[in-house]
Amino acid sequence: MSTALRSIVAALLAQATTLGCADDSRFEAQAWPEANRLFQGDPRFMGADGAYSVDLGLGPDGEGRVLWLFGDTFVATNSARDDDAASAMVRNSLAVQTGYDPSRAFIQFYWGTRDGQPSSFVPEKDEHWFWPGHGIRVKDRALLFYGQVHQTSPGMWGFDADGWGAF
Repeated sequence: MSTALRSIVAALLAQATTLGCADDSRFEAQAWPEANRLFQGDPRFMGADGAYSVDLGLGPDGEGRVLWLFGDTFVATNSARDDDAASAMVRNSLAVQTGYDPSRAFIQFYWGTRDGQPSSFVPEKDEHWFWPGHGIRVKDRALLFYGQVHQTSPGMWGFDADGWGAF
C-alpha cells in the first residue's frame, strides 16, 4: 500500500474511532489494489504523507475532480524510482485527480522547481515551510489551509508549528 493510501486509511480509522464506530463489527479497512495504482503510476511521484483531499466538483468534461494536498513528498530525480538517494524531498505537493472512482481515475502530480530541482509547491518563506491542513471548495474557488512550520533543533523531529496560512 502506498504511503498516501496508508495516510488516508489511518485518518479514516482515527475518525471512525472518534465517532465510536471503529469496532470490528462496523468498520473494516482493506487494500484496494486497483485504486493503489493511481498513486503508483507517476514516473516521479514516489510517495508522500499528510494526504488531504478536496472535492472540486465536476470539470468541463463532466468528470469529477479531486484536489489532493500532500506534506513531505519524495520526488524521483531520475528513472530509479526505488532509490531514495535518487530522489528529493519537498515540503508539500499536490495532485489533481480526474474521475471519482480511483480504480478508473487519472491523476496529475505537481510540485515546484527551483534551480532545476524539485521544490515545494507552496514555497518556503524565509526559515518557514508549509504543510497542508485541509481545504474546501467555495463556489468556484478552493480555500486551502497550511500549517506554518520552522526548525527548532537539529534532526528530523526538531520542528514546531508557529502559525498557519490560508490560500
